[in-house]
Amino acid sequence: MSNSWSKKILFLIVIVLFVTLTTSSYSKEEEIHWTMFTEGTGLMWADKQWKEIIIPDIERITGGRLKIDLLYYGEYPYKLPDFLRVISEGTADLVLIALPTLSGTEPRATIVNMPMFMPSYPGDLQKVYHKIMDTVLIDVFIKWNCHEVLTTWMGAQHFYFKDFWLEDFNSLKGKKIRTFSPELDDLVRLLNGTPVRIDVSEVYTALQAGVADGFITGVSNGHNQKYFEVVKNMQATFISDVAQAVLVNNDSWNSLPVNIQDILQEYFDSKREWYEMGQTLQNGLDLLDSFPKFGLKVQPISEKLREEIIEKSYEGIWKPWIKRCGEGGKEIFEDVSEILKNEGFEVPVYE
Repeated sequence: MSNSWSKKILFLIVIVLFVTLTTSSYSKEEEIHWTMFTEGTGLMWADKQWKEIIIPDIERITGGRLKIDLLYYGEYPYKLPDFLRVISEGTADLVLIALPTLSGTEPRATIVNMPMFMPSYPGDLQKVYHKIMDTVLIDVFIKWNCHEVLTTWMGAQHFYFKDFWLEDFNSLKGKKIRTFSPELDDLVRLLNGTPVRIDVSEVYTALQAGVADGFITGVSNGHNQKYFEVVKNMQATFISDVAQAVLVNNDSWNSLPVNIQDILQEYFDSKREWYEMGQTLQNGLDLLDSFPKFGLKVQPISEKLREEIIEKSYEGIWKPWIKRCGEGGKEIFEDVSEILKNEGFEVPVYE
C-alpha cells in the first residue's frame, strides 16, 4: 500500500474517532436528569398523570434529553412544609405540593386558598388564580427561586366527622379535628373545636384510635386513603378549594437549552386546562363511588351558620393570616379582594 493511501486511511480513522467522541460527549451533555418530589403516595390523580402521561411525554418531546425521576411521599427525607426550601435550594427540580401546606413557611402563598374567602368551586377559582399568581404573588415565588408550571384544583374542602354534624358554634366543642394549615387551625378554633396536626401516614390510624374526631379534606383524598371506612359523615361546608401546584426551580429551568424551555412551555400550556380540571372531575366520580363503597352520608351546612362563620372570619382567620405574613400581608389581602371584585365575586365585608 502506498504511503499516500496510508495517510488517507489514517486521516479517515482520525475523523471517525473525532466524530464518535464528540457525538458521545454531546449526547452526555444534552441528557438532563431532574428529580421531582410529590406530596402524594401514588394514589392521587395528579401523581398518576405525572407518572403515566406527563413524564413519558416530556421525555418523548425532548428526544430523551430530559428525564424526570418521580419520588413519592416517604421516598425522600423531607416533610411537606420543607418543600419551599427544597425547591429554592434545588434539592428537587420540581415539587408537587398543595399550597396551604406551605403556610407555616410562607403564609403569603396561601391567599389563593383562604378559608371562607376565596371561591370554593374550581371553575371560579380558575378565573382568578393566575391573575393572583402572576401579579400579587409574583415576588413571593421569586423570593423562593421557583415558579408555577401547572396547577390542579383538589376540589372543595369539607369537614368530615365520625358521629356528629356541624349545626352551630357548639358542635365542635371537645372535638379534635385534623387540619393541615394555620388558616384551617383558626377555622376550627373559630368553631370552638381543637385543631390537631397528624402526619399523612398516620391519619387513618389516628381516626381509628380517636386521636382525631374528624378532619378537613377533599373528596378524592378521603376516598383514596379510605378514611371513609372510619369517618362516615361528610359536612358539605365548601371551605375553599386547594391549589396543588407544580413548582420548578428557576436555576434548573434557566439551565435548560432555550429550545427545550420552549418545548416544555408549549407542552405545559397545552395541558393546563386538562390538568387544572382533571381532579375536579375525579372528585365527582369518587363521591359517587363513596356512597355504596363506604356508606358515606352527606349533609350541607346551614346557610345561616355559613353566613355567621363568614362574618367572624376576618377576626378569626383572615386577620391572623395578615399578621403572620408580616409586612405586605394586608396589601396582598386587599389586592386579592380587588381582583375578586373585578371578576364579579362577592367579597365578604371586613373591617
